[in-house]
Amino acid sequence: MTNQEDYLDIDYDNECYEINCSIIKMWYKRAQKLQKVKEKEAKQNK
Repeated sequence: MTNQEDYLDIDYDNECYEINCSIIKMWYKRAQKLQKVKEKEAKQNK
C-alpha cells in the first residue's frame, strides 16, 4: 500500500483513529475545492 492510498482510505485502524479527524477535515476541504473547480470549468465550457 502506498502512502497516497493510505490517506485516501477512510477506514483506518483504531491506532490511526487520532489522525482520522484531521485527515477527514482535509479530505472534506479538498472535496469542496474540487467541487468549486469543477463548477467553474462547467460554466466555462457552456
